[in-house]
Amino acid sequence: MIATIFGTVLTIVLDPIFLFVCHWGATGVGLANVIGYVLNTSLLVYFMQKRAKVLTLAWSQAHATRKTLLATVSIGIPASLTNFMASFGTMLLNNYLARYGADAVAAMGIANKIYMMIMLVMVGFAFGAQPLIGYNYGSGNRKRLNAILRFDYEVLIGYSLVLGVILMILAPHLVALFMNQATIVSMGTLMLRALLATTPLMGAILVFTTVFQSFTKPISALIMAVARQGVIFAVVIIFLSKAAGFNGVVWSQAVSDCLTFLIGVVLFYRAMHARRKTA
Repeated sequence: MIATIFGTVLTIVLDPIFLFVCHWGATGVGLANVIGYVLNTSLLVYFMQKRAKVLTLAWSQAHATRKTLLATVSIGIPASLTNFMASFGTMLLNNYLARYGADAVAAMGIANKIYMMIMLVMVGFAFGAQPLIGYNYGSGNRKRLNAILRFDYEVLIGYSLVLGVILMILAPHLVALFMNQATIVSMGTLMLRALLATTPLMGAILVFTTVFQSFTKPISALIMAVARQGVIFAVVIIFLSKAAGFNGVVWSQAVSDCLTFLIGVVLFYRAMHARRKTA
């Protein structure tokens, strides 16, 4: 946490210096980010070397069995694909929005920034619970595992529902804080409300994803990774853009979330049923 905060603060400090004092434009912003990441990584290496009692960076200690490597890769690939698909989904969405002008792209950029206020907390909580899920699954502590999953659902869905409603109500004012132009505020409000409409489903999707990774279900984790902002999103946005134009593009992510949720429910119950049979 210290490393992340220090790296981020340094980036925030350097951004205006490189932009307005040095006049380096986008290059300056990029350089500020790189320097921030260098500080972040350097602090992590320092803590690892000086304070870690178990973990080490010594190459002589780097060894793993073939089974461990295969298990790591099988779970790691879906996790990395999730990040890739997020970029792919954004690129695809911007490509369709560009047909409606720069204001539409700008409005979605603002809506996404506000939307991430909810999403980043949800992602942090969901993946923070993953070690607990994996440990109790591996130890066979079924009672505690069920309690953790129940608590996970309650917090993620409850948090996203309450904050989602609040941000929906405040949507016009929040968008106006970024760019107070009538067209952008109008489009941004619609886009933000469309994104927020399915945040409770996203809470469940995040739980499904962490469960599949913890239960070593790489195929299920892979399906979830490529579904929401990948294959399903691509199909939905192509269909809805033709059927409903601008509104279809705006609501494509919400529809994709609903379909991904349904897939996740099926895969989740299959995983839980298989666990009960082997318990």
